[in-house]
Amino acid sequence: MLLLTGCGGSGSDDNNGSWSDEPDYPEPEAPAYVNASGVLAAAGNTAVDSDVNDPNANYRDNNGLEQAQTIPNPVTLGGYVNEAFTGSEGRSYNSGDAYDFFAVELLAGQTITLLIASPDLIANDLDLGLFDANSGELLDASVSIGNTESLSIRQNGHYIIQVEAFSGYSNYVLSIGQHARLQQVFNPQSLRLSDDFAVAEVITRFEPKTALSALSQQLSGLSLQHKAGKPEQAQLLSMDLSTTLQKHVQSSKTQAVPLRFKNLKTQRKYQTLMAIKQLQKQAGIQQAAPNYQLQALRVPNDRHYARQWHYPLINLPQAWDITTGSGNVIVAVVDTGVLLNHPDLRNKIGAGYDFISDTDIAMDGDGIDSNADDPGDQSPNGSTFHGSHVAGTIAASSDNDEGVAGIGWHTQIMPLRVLGKNGAGNDYSVAQAVRFAAGLSNSSGQIPAQRADVLNLSLGGPMISAELSSAIAQARTAGVLVVAAAGNNGNSQATYPAALEGVISVAAVGPDKRHASYSNTGATIDIAAPGGSTSRDLNGDGIPDGIFSTNGDDSESFEVRFTYGSSVGTSMATPHIAGVLALMKAVNANLSPNDFDELLSSGRISEDLGSNGRDNLYGYGLIDAHQAVLMALEIDGNPLPPPLPALSVQPASLNFGSFTQQLEFTVSNAGGGDLFIHSVHSDRPDVLNITALNTDSNGLGRYQIELQRSGLARGTYGASLEAETTQGVSQTIPMIWQVGSQSGGDAGTQYVLMIDPDSQQAVDETQVKAYQGHYDFYINDLPEGSYIIFSGSDMDNNGYICEAGESCGAYLTLENPTQLLLERSQDNIDFDVQFDTEFLSISSQAVATDSSKAQKFARPES
Repeated sequence: MLLLTGCGGSGSDDNNGSWSDEPDYPEPEAPAYVNASGVLAAAGNTAVDSDVNDPNANYRDNNGLEQAQTIPNPVTLGGYVNEAFTGSEGRSYNSGDAYDFFAVELLAGQTITLLIASPDLIANDLDLGLFDANSGELLDASVSIGNTESLSIRQNGHYIIQVEAFSGYSNYVLSIGQHARLQQVFNPQSLRLSDDFAVAEVITRFEPKTALSALSQQLSGLSLQHKAGKPEQAQLLSMDLSTTLQKHVQSSKTQAVPLRFKNLKTQRKYQTLMAIKQLQKQAGIQQAAPNYQLQALRVPNDRHYARQWHYPLINLPQAWDITTGSGNVIVAVVDTGVLLNHPDLRNKIGAGYDFISDTDIAMDGDGIDSNADDPGDQSPNGSTFHGSHVAGTIAASSDNDEGVAGIGWHTQIMPLRVLGKNGAGNDYSVAQAVRFAAGLSNSSGQIPAQRADVLNLSLGGPMISAELSSAIAQARTAGVLVVAAAGNNGNSQATYPAALEGVISVAAVGPDKRHASYSNTGATIDIAAPGGSTSRDLNGDGIPDGIFSTNGDDSESFEVRFTYGSSVGTSMATPHIAGVLALMKAVNANLSPNDFDELLSSGRISEDLGSNGRDNLYGYGLIDAHQAVLMALEIDGNPLPPPLPALSVQPASLNFGSFTQQLEFTVSNAGGGDLFIHSVHSDRPDVLNITALNTDSNGLGRYQIELQRSGLARGTYGASLEAETTQGVSQTIPMIWQVGSQSGGDAGTQYVLMIDPDSQQAVDETQVKAYQGHYDFYINDLPEGSYIIFSGSDMDNNGYICEAGESCGAYLTLENPTQLLLERSQDNIDFDVQFDTEFLSISSQAVATDSSKAQKFARPES
C-alpha cells in the first residue's frame, strides 16, 4: 500500500477530479455459456402407465375395466401404483392409485411378466391379474410375494391386464412378448391361478424354533387343520376358506372391480392362493406353498439361452455339433477384470493378473497384483462389469442349470485387468497385459504356465503408443490370435488397437444382419459379429435386442450381486469372434494367425454381407461359426464330418409393430452339402407378400416380407412364415403386428440431466414429453465444461430419475455413459431411453430376494 500510494501508480483521475487508491484490477472474463440439444428415442413397443404419481406427466385414469388403457403388443411398459398415503407426495398420494388396467390383444403362447421394483417386497406387494375383456371374468392371476409375477396366454383374444398394489407402493415394468420358447421367470414362491393345485390345501414349514404348543395354537388361530407331516418337517394342512384368512384385505383401498369368476372351482382356487399369500406373511412360518398336483415347471439347462438370439445368427448351434470347445484353449480377456465368483464363470477362470498401477483408478486399494477380480469401476450408472459380460459370451459355463451359454463350453478365460474407475486405463497397462498373455516378459515379473491362444481387446482409442503396438505384434508372432473392437463412434475414424496390422478388427451387426449404426467403418474392418441394438425389438419378444451375457450389479452399497444383462456395441461383437476362434483352436491346435487371415480373406468362414467381397461396413462379412470350425479341421488335414445341410431362417421371429410395412429375413444353409428351397410362404398370403431380394439358384439368400394393413380391423395379429426344402425339412417363425395402435414409443415424461463428472451431481435439467416416439430436448445457457448426460422418468415423483422400474438412457449409451466436452453449443446429442427388462433373466435365487437393478440421479430441484 505504501508503495502504491507513494508513486500514485494505482490512482486514477475520474470525471470529478478525485483520486482512488484502489488497485486497478482487470475486469474478470464473463463465463462462456453454450447450448445443448438432441433427440431421445424410445422403441416403438415402449409405453407408460397413464396415471403415474408424477404431476408433470400426462394423465388419464385407468383404474377400472371400463377405463382400461389400450396398449400395444409386444410392449415394455413402465408404471406406478400405490395405496393411499403410501409412497412419495404426488398426484396419487392422497387418493391412492391401487389399480392399473390395460386393454390388449394377446396371442396364444405369449407371456406377461411384471417386475415389482421396490426392494421391500413384503410392505410393497404388487399382483398381476388377467380378465376377459368381454365378460369381465378373472381368468388368471399371479399373486406371489416376490419381485416378479408372470402369466402365459392360452388362446388368442381381447384381454384386460390388471396391476394391483396389494399393499404399499412401487414402480413396475410390464413386459408382453413372443416368449413361447422363453421360460417364465422362476419364482420358488409362485402363486398362479392357472397352475394345477389342490383347493383348500397348503404345504407349510414352520420356523425350527416354533414350539409344539405354539404350533397348535397357531394352526387353530389360522383355521388350519393338520393332514400329514411332523412338526419338524413340511406339513400338509387343510384350510377353511370361509374364514377371514382368505379375504383380500383392503385396508386403504377399495376393490376397483368386484371379482367375477367363471365357476366355483376357479373362485375357490383364488381363495386358496389368497390364503396362502397371507400365510407367507405370518411370523413363524418359513414356507407356505400350494399342493401342486402336477410339476408346475421344470428349469432346463441354460434357461436364458433363448434370449441369446445372437448365437443362431452366426450358426453356432451347428458348430456345437462338431465341438463345444476344449479346456486346453485359453482366451485372455484384457478388460475391467472378471467377477471371479460369478456362478456362470467361476469354473472357467484360470490364472490372470491385475496390471492397474494407478491407485487412483484401481478401486482395489493397491497396485498390480495377481488378483484380477473386478471390484467395480464406480461408473455413474453403477459399475459396468464389462469384462465379465465379454467373458460370458466367450466361455460362460454351459449345460449347467444356470444362466446363459458361452460360445466355448469348455474354453478357459485368462482375466487381465487394465481398466478401472469409470472404465479408464492406459496403454502401458494394456501392453503389459498383452505381453503377459503371450508368455512374454512384462512388468509383473511373472509368465503364465500356459500362454493364451486368443487375445480379446474390447477396448480402444484414437491413438496408442509404440509400446502397445510392439507388444501386440510380438504376441501375434508368438502365435496368439488378437481380436479387437472396431469402435462405437459410427464413423470411419480408425480405432486402435483394432486398426493395427495383424489385429482382427470386429464391426457389429444387429439381429437383421444389418450394420449397426454405432459401429465404426473403414478400410481396417476385417469381420462382423452380433453387437445388438437397444433401439428396436425386431423379434417381438418385448425385449430390446441387446447381447445377453453374464453381469454384475453393485448399485446398492457397492455390494456385488451376480446377474445377467444386455449390452450393445462392438465390445460385445468382439468376444463372438474370440469365442469362435477358441472353437477353431479346439479342433486345430496348430491354427496360426496367418491361417486365420487366409481363411478370412478367402471368404470361407463368413457370410458375405453388403458389397460383394470385402467392404468397409462388414469387412469380409458375418462370421459363420459352423464354417469356421469346418475349415479349421480341413486345413489341419482332418477328415470332415459328412456335409449335412441344415436349414436356418433368421431372425427367428419378426415384429412389424404398429407401422413397419417391410421386414427382411435370410434363408441359409447352416450346414454343408446342398440345400434347395422348395417354397417360402406365410399362412396369411392375403396380407403378407414375400419377395426374393437376393437369392441364389437354390433359393438361399435374403427375402423381404411386406405387410398390407389396409382392410384389417384394429387389433393385434399373428401369423407364421415357413421355409420348406425339397427334402421336406421346414422351419417356421412367428410374426406379430398391430393395426390402429399408438404412434411411436413412449417412455414417460423425461427429465434430461446435465451431470458434473466430478461431483456426480446434476447441475441442470429440462423436462420433455414424447412425440411419435421421440423427445426433442434443449438446454440453454450451460457453462462451458464437461458433462455426463442422463435422461429418465420419475414416475413415483420422489425426485430421482433412473430408479428400478423407471426408464433411463445416457449419452452415448446407458452401458457406456460418456463425458461430453461442451466448448461450444452442440446439437445431435442423440441417445435411446428404455425400461430395464433384465428382470426377465435374473437367476432364480436372486428373483426371490432382490429387486431389479437400482440406479438413480437426483434432479437439481430435489
